[in-house]
Amino acid sequence: QAKEEGREIKLKEIMDPWILQMNYPVVSVSRDFNNPSALHVTQSRFLSDPLAKDPGIQQYRWTIPLTFASSRNASFTQNAQDIQWMYKEERMKTFNLETLLPNCSDPDGWVIANVEQQGYYRVNYQIGNWLALVIGIVNRAQIINDAWSLAKASYIPIYVALEMIDYLDKELDYLPWFTAWRELKYMKAALAFSSLYGAFEEFMKTILGEPFLHFGIMNSSENNLKNHSEMCATSYCCKIFWSSPMDWQPIV
Repeated sequence: QAKEEGREIKLKEIMDPWILQMNYPVVSVSRDFNNPSALHVTQSRFLSDPLAKDPGIQQYRWTIPLTFASSRNASFTQNAQDIQWMYKEERMKTFNLETLLPNCSDPDGWVIANVEQQGYYRVNYQIGNWLALVIGIVNRAQIINDAWSLAKASYIPIYVALEMIDYLDKELDYLPWFTAWRELKYMKAALAFSSLYGAFEEFMKTILGEPFLHFGIMNSSENNLKNHSEMCATSYCCKIFWSSPMDWQPIV
């Protein structure tokens, strides 16, 4: 059982929507810049095909555990006491940002939900918030994964997803690179025989250059994740320079 604002939430109440319904939710988070402390959250069923029609048999609402961090309160170590519940009967809920994250109502800053990706849902933001995000390793992988899934499903423009990987020339951690590589493989297949493929190759050379120079080709680290990062940098460089356009597989 869990409690919030005096309400006792039973495990069955939380789990039934997750077990008995198809799919999972996308949570949309938006700021009201006329009232910087207001944070509006809505939930809906995530559909990867934007043209798919919902038969309307179920309401498709979930009881969702929400956690938040911001550019002024970037706490990524959270526990059960930090959870804010969005109940299955609530399509939209407004939170007071100053109550959730004191001293963080910065209209030019970012807010992130589902801290450390502990909840099983996707998160969408306003374009300005997407472009402002600067965060830790797990959430960097989450942001790349969410942004590309949402872009491919037409929730957000593709340029926003591309912006989420534009920093990769500075990325040295395995998890964000592994996540990004799956999406870059999708892009390579989509552009393989188009006039844009040359520009895509140049982009790949740009983002791969610094990680490759950092790691080199000597896989000598005692750290397993660092070894994976080294293998990724070397393997991806080989693939972009010497493979055929359709011959990409991620390192696992």
